[in-house]
Amino acid sequence: MNTNYVLGFVFNKSRTKVALIKKNRPEWQAGKLNGIGGKIEENEACVDAMSREFLEETGYFIERNEWRHVLTMEKEHPDLYLEINKRV
Repeated sequence: MNTNYVLGFVFNKSRTKVALIKKNRPEWQAGKLNGIGGKIEENEACVDAMSREFLEETGYFIERNEWRHVLTMEKEHPDLYLEINKRV
């Protein structure tokens, strides 16, 4: 079974700042900055996963209609699929 992920970026109005998180795990990523996101749950739409993950990781809820799909990336490896979204 493939594991699918979402990754989102939220910018300030002037687009000079972006919300990022500092990774705690896995150990090899500890201390590094990353966009916000995570695994898409079974039967979950990617935009709903993005709203949920953003809430879980930041404490802020962004409605599904405020996210805009920007990119879908698929690697030839059957276990990797990534959705990238940004707030409108």
